[in-house]
Amino acid sequence: MSARFNRKKVDRKSSDRRKSDRRNSDRRVSDRRASVRGTPDQRKSERRKSGKRKAERRKSNVKEERLTKNNLKGRNLSGLKFSGLNDLNGVDLSGSDLSFANLSGLDLKKTNFTGVKLIEADLSWTNFAEANLLDADLFQANLTDADLSQAINISCAQLERAILSKGTKLPDDFEITWISDNDFELKTKIA
Repeated sequence: MSARFNRKKVDRKSSDRRKSDRRNSDRRVSDRRASVRGTPDQRKSERRKSGKRKAERRKSNVKEERLTKNNLKGRNLSGLKFSGLNDLNGVDLSGSDLSFANLSGLDLKKTNFTGVKLIEADLSWTNFAEANLLDADLFQANLTDADLSQAINISCAQLERAILSKGTKLPDDFEITWISDNDFELKTKIA
């Protein structure tokens, strides 16, 4: 009887050893995976960093392209701050998305804004001399004190969707009547 008991004990010990060996090898494999991929927090941090790097690359590309190609046609430039630039004279931005972008104070002479999304963009204190605004979406765009007096292809419908101030200069074709500080009526003058 004692021999059988001992044999079972031995078998039990060897099976325990096999189980612990399997567990240890599983741990070693998972440790290797963790060291390659990092912990979940490390991976999350790495994703954030790569997202920031992409945004920084996109911001730096705007300055580089302005200097080299002078063409930003069809680009997604939403949310960018164009501070540090004095002008975007003659740049072709047609078909681009400039929603939430900050273009305040820039000289935008002869810039092509055909079909550009300028939703909630800050365009205050900008000069739109000879800028083409055909089909530009100006929904809630801030045109406070902007000079649109020489802008071309701009309509009443576009301006009614934007935020204007009494200091905003409009083309001679338009007649604006201020109802209050924020509300206005806009009409096209009939020649």
